[in-house]
Amino acid sequence: MALASDRTRIGLSRYHSRANVHPYDEVEWHRRDARITSADGEVAFEQTNVEFPQSWSVNAGNIVAQKYFRGGLGTPERETSLRQVIDRVVDTLVA
Repeated sequence: MALASDRTRIGLSRYHSRANVHPYDEVEWHRRDARITSADGEVAFEQTNVEFPQSWSVNAGNIVAQKYFRGGLGTPERETSLRQVIDRVVDTLVA
């Protein structure tokens, strides 16, 4: 993903980022396991070694990994990082 210019094609101005600094470099990233369990303790969802901002709660990461990561669990196509989700969404919006 390339750095955006100060003004994009859809008329947005830079607001929360700095020129020549990738926004991902402004965030501390952390790898952890995503796991959602049922009320009786049974594992309903699990994906290991996923990446989210350090500031995100475990619950937020679990939900994003379960609901928004693309690709089948256990396949090479499966997304493993919020960065991939953001890139996919942004690429769709600016296409």
